[in-house]
This record gives sequence, structure tokens and C-alpha cells, in this order.
Amino acid sequence: MPEWTEYCCKVPRKKSSPLPANCLPFSEIHHITHLSEAKRILEDGVIKGSPIREGSRLCRSRTPVSWLSANSWSRGSVYGTVRFTYDWNTILANRKMYWVESVDWYRWPAFRFLLTENDPPKNKRIKFYDPQENKGPVRSKRGFWYYRSDRTSHFLVEGDVSIDQCTKIDFVDHVDCKCLSYGDSCSEKGRLSQQTSPRMMAYVLGRGIHSVDNFLSPEKAKTLGDFGIRGLIRELKEGDWKFKGTVSNRNRSEALLRGALSLYEAEFDEEAKVVLSQLSNDKVFHKALRKLVGKHFDLPKYRIRR
Repeated sequence: MPEWTEYCCKVPRKKSSPLPANCLPFSEIHHITHLSEAKRILEDGVIKGSPIREGSRLCRSRTPVSWLSANSWSRGSVYGTVRFTYDWNTILANRKMYWVESVDWYRWPAFRFLLTENDPPKNKRIKFYDPQENKGPVRSKRGFWYYRSDRTSHFLVEGDVSIDQCTKIDFVDHVDCKCLSYGDSCSEKGRLSQQTSPRMMAYVLGRGIHSVDNFLSPEKAKTLGDFGIRGLIRELKEGDWKFKGTVSNRNRSEALLRGALSLYEAEFDEEAKVVLSQLSNDKVFHKALRKLVGKHFDLPKYRIRR
């Protein structure tokens, strides 16, 4: 009996029948990571594949993989705060699925599939998987996809995954009790999504990163873009400090603001506020930010929505 049978997602024969509680439909998969890694992804233009070092049948082959999952984390993620979303059918196109393993020693029991355009590694326990015929944790039926939702789904895409194929970038909460990447040293544990979006916006504006404009533009993605900008204003103005400098010139104020944003996205919050304090007043700050956002997203008439 194939290993995947134990983790079968039992899709009813009749479309009108209710799904079991542990079987959910899906059409998207996600890569969740920490802000520092997310910045690197934006600079590289890809989620870089890397070999699994331990605890997997893929270790010996050193197959470089990019990790994606269909799961959503209502109580917060253990993987980070930035979520890259991909269309499942786009990722699967021209790739075959291979069952790799189940991971039962994991705190969150998982199943793993390799998605690849190449031949699989030589391991007799890594087997070709047909989601229409095989009764495992991922099923394709009547044109819809389903997965076993009481397990963590690991879709290991061989090689890099381009952000050009990404359909959405947003932010999620990080649980405060555990981080699978950095353990106790994680600086993002307990961070809420609304605390990450201002830092990403500061990174994008401060460094002139345009690869996510479609996802963060206050015009094209109004809710997320406006939320990030308003959050940025709130975070930068927080604390017992005042604008007390002499800088009011347009070019100088924009340059100073860009420097403060670069400090803030790197988590030098107090240093960023010291730089901002050189502006002459709050009006100069808002005007400089408005102009910077307008230039970056090509919105000459942009106004900050309060």
C-alpha cells in the first residue's frame, strides 16, 4: 500500500455532498518568509531554491527546492511575516508531482511533494503521484483541487520560482511562541501583519524597489498600499520627539526622508527619528512623503488618504 494512502483527502463522489472537515479546496499556494529574506527575494527576482540539509529523502540528491504550501495560518505563521502567493495551476504547469515523504516527527505533521520538470532523484520511495488517480493528501476531482488540511502541505518546487509569476504579496502575523527558521533569536516572533507592512513600504520607497509596485501601489492595491503608508507615518511619528530642524527645501527634505526610511526598514527606529527631526515641521514631512510616493508609483496627483 502506498505511503500516501494513510493521509488520504477523502473527496465525496457527489459534488453536492459536504467535504470532510480535514479536506479543503485550494487554488493558490504560498511562500511565507521573514522580512530580511523577502527583501532578498525582491532584489533577486526569485525565490531561490536550496538543498534540504536534514530529515528528508531529498538530502542525498542535494536537489535545490523552493518551499510553498497551501495552508493558511489563522493563529499566525511559524515561517515569517511576508507572504508570496502563486496560482497552483501555474506552478504545476509542465511539472510532475512526486510523493517524497510524510513528516510525523514534526510538531505540525506534514506531507511533502516534489514538483519538477526533471526526472526525480534516484530513491525507490520517491514515487510519481497522479492526483486524479491516486488517493493521497492532494486530489484533483471534477476540475477542482483539494488537500488534507489537518497536515502541513509542503510543495517542493525544484529550482527557483520567479516573482514574475507571483499573484499577490501581503503580510501575516508571526506566532510569538515559535519560529522554525531562527528559533529563540527571531526578531519577528509575535509581530503583527500591520507592523510588517510599514517596514516593507519603507524598504520599497527608500531603496527605489519597483518589483512589487503592482502589489503595494496605493492606486493599484489601495487597501494594502494605503495601509502601509499610513502605518509608516504612524510608526515614524511614534514616540516623544519633534520636528525641530531647519530643512524645508523640497530636494533636501526628500533626500533626508529617503535616508530615514532606509534606517527604519533596517530596524534602526530611533536613528531614523533623529534624522527626521532635522525637518522643520510636520507639513514638510507629509509633503516630502507624498512627493516620494507619487514619484515612486508614478502618481503625480497622489494625496495621502487619512
